[in-house]
Amino acid sequence: MAPINTVQNEGFRKMINTLDKRYTVPSRNYFSNVALPALYTQCRATVETELQAVQHFAATTKCISRLQRWERAKLHGLNPPEEIRDLLLQTHADPEYNLSLWSGYPL
Repeated sequence: MAPINTVQNEGFRKMINTLDKRYTVPSRNYFSNVALPALYTQCRATVETELQAVQHFAATTKCISRLQRWERAKLHGLNPPEEIRDLLLQTHADPEYNLSLWSGYPL
């Protein structure tokens, strides 16, 4: 999606005119005050209708460990550093270390 002010761009207007000389590009104010609010209202109504039909919802916060990520990378042929794996095996009981970002590991 392009920014709303694209419709003010002279090049954009020339392109639209080349495509169809009969078409007049609406103003930025039209899009920001009329078209987008109408689209939002329509989309919101659709989502509300669909959510009313939902009887059950489940969410999970299951995280995979750094070692699991390392193993997936290896499985997909990405050649993760062995030093990271060794470090993860040494610190597998520490959740802060085990679930943190790779960039946090001293090598």
